[in-house]
Amino acid sequence: MTPISTSSSEYKQFKESFTQYAQYTAAVNNLRIFVEENKESYKAHLQEEAKQIAEKKAELATKKVDIAARKEKLAAKDDELSIKIGQLSVREEQLSANLQQLAKTRVEAEAKIAQAQATLKFGYVKLFYSVFGLPVPLQSETDKIDQIAATYFPNGEIGNINGQATLFSISPIEKYLKESRSTISKLNLTAIRIIHDPKNLVEFLQKPGCPIKFIGVDARLKDSLEQQIDEICPREGRTFKIVYVQPPKK
Repeated sequence: MTPISTSSSEYKQFKESFTQYAQYTAAVNNLRIFVEENKESYKAHLQEEAKQIAEKKAELATKKVDIAARKEKLAAKDDELSIKIGQLSVREEQLSANLQQLAKTRVEAEAKIAQAQATLKFGYVKLFYSVFGLPVPLQSETDKIDQIAATYFPNGEIGNINGQATLFSISPIEKYLKESRSTISKLNLTAIRIIHDPKNLVEFLQKPGCPIKFIGVDARLKDSLEQQIDEICPREGRTFKIVYVQPPKK
């Protein structure tokens, strides 16, 4: 066998390969030594990472349970809110119905009040016309009735006290006689239960040129009315005569 020359290319290639192998072997040995030396610490590191991962998994699991519980609570609250919304809707419908009923009741009440006021006003106009013995307007002639009331007793000169027809002032009668230039000489006051101011009445009847010579009065007023009129105007000085009429028997 021919020896290989140290200067030959084969030798150089072999030497280079051997050197690389020696370096690789040394590197493998060094890595083995490094792994052996750091095996425990790496193992501890892996165990710590595993522990942290386990803790994070447990934390995530707890959070999942908490989230699930919150979802259940939210769902329960959502159901509760839906129930309350339904209850509010029912209450709103009831309130709306109540408001509609109240509005209807108010309209009906206002209509009844208006009707009662119209009836009362017609009663006063009827009473006023009966004083002169004039034909009473029809109750359906509301415009005429309103005009009469507004013209002759706009401030309640004819009204009532405790449901009894009352003459508070003689001015409506005096105004009618003046404006109509009527020749009426008699007044029928029998429908009036209270003459609020007899002095006012006597002063009107005693005026010079007053056409009224006779007045008819409810006999139930005789005692109190005669006494008051006597104090104002004695009988011998009167220019008028009072006739006390007995009320019709019921």
